[in-house]
Order: sequence, then structure tokens, then C-alpha cells
Amino acid sequence: MKLTLKQSKATKHDLSNP
Repeated sequence: MKLTLKQSKATKHDLSNP
């Protein structure tokens, strides 16, 4: 699973904020 920097950041944010 390859994510761009933007996607990775967004995913991390989503995981931190339900």
C-alpha cells in the first residue's frame, strides 16, 4: 500500500480523530 505524503497525513489525522 503506497500512499502519497498528503494521503498519509490525511490518514494519520483520520486515525487520530474518529
